Amino acid sequence: MFRVEGKRARLFCTFLVMLMILSTLFLVGSRTIGAPVRDSGVLPSSSGVHKTYWLTGDALQNWNGTKSSPGPLITASEGDNVTIMLLSNDGATHDWFLDFNNFQLGPIHSPDFNSRTVWTNFTFTAVLNESSGFPHGGTFTYRCLYHAFSMFGSFEFFAGPVSSFVYSPSTPLAGYAVSFNGSASWPSTGATILSYAWDFGDGNVKSSPFASFTHTYSAAGTYVVLLNVTDSASQTAGSSRTIIVDKPPPVPFDYAVSLSPNKTNIVPGQNGIVVLGLILLSGTAENVTLSSMISPSTASIRISLNRTSGFPSFSAEMSIATDPSGQVGTYNVTILAVSSSGMAHNATLTIVLIPNPPDGQHPEYVLWGMIGAVLIASGLVVIVLLRRSRTKTLGLP
Repeated sequence: MFRVEGKRARLFCTFLVMLMILSTLFLVGSRTIGAPVRDSGVLPSSSGVHKTYWLTGDALQNWNGTKSSPGPLITASEGDNVTIMLLSNDGATHDWFLDFNNFQLGPIHSPDFNSRTVWTNFTFTAVLNESSGFPHGGTFTYRCLYHAFSMFGSFEFFAGPVSSFVYSPSTPLAGYAVSFNGSASWPSTGATILSYAWDFGDGNVKSSPFASFTHTYSAAGTYVVLLNVTDSASQTAGSSRTIIVDKPPPVPFDYAVSLSPNKTNIVPGQNGIVVLGLILLSGTAENVTLSSMISPSTASIRISLNRTSGFPSFSAEMSIATDPSGQVGTYNVTILAVSSSGMAHNATLTIVLIPNPPDGQHPEYVLWGMIGAVLIASGLVVIVLLRRSRTKTLGLP
């Protein structure tokens, strides 16, 4: 009988000890004082690991009773699944959100919770994208929205390198430079990018410590451009973009009309010749047709071209014939050139009909006569000066 009672007593004592241990664990896990941060550590997920943290919130005691000090440190790497188990220690309504050091409520935001006994599960993935709002690595702050200054802690986010680039122009052309810029890339947290390795998809591969690079495609086509970045932590990341390089548009046809000379003086009854030139400036030559008109209109001047059409570049002779009875004055001859596609250019020749010289002499004869008279007079002056100099030298009167 005493043996049975002793056995029952030992079982009862064992039960009491186990009950005390369980009670202690419950208090440690759910109350503010001394509540540990538990991290499951190595439960794999599709892109990282699964981490679980247990936090009890109190408006006066901060997270897990840390009071004026930051709450427990939470860490995550890019791709990790993070579970925050949340409990209210004071029965007040709380929440948990990641403040990326700007005191603004971001997309990583738990539901409200106020239960002292039922844990609220909040799970998110630490990933770099626009919807998550994660900056690229660093130490940030987690807070309670309702008690932002009394309930806070540190959140460390470790991110690997990210490769990203843009190019311009948006519609590249073969034969023209394309600018690539990888400055949107990031190194691993705490590291720096050492190398930008470019593969332009046309057999050209270049590496540079600088984020920007220029490349020219020799032919139109579709190319896959790769950028691999390597940082000081020996981590690498790559990205790719498909670009379409178009053929450059054809150079438009253009030409110019020239006259040599573009002004001439003619005595009525005389003739003249002017050289007309058509010069190809760009594009593929088109047939150009030539015509002329005189202003003011007169029948005493006649213009003829030995060539009235052709593909630039070429030259033609423009003959000018005048009647002896032509009215003295200034006339403008416009040469109009029109291509087969309708591109028109023109050039103007100024013709000045000057009076007949007196006694039927031509102007050039008068000019040469004046020059000859000046030369003869100059010669006579020289002879006289020489004779005087000689006379003084000989002492003759």
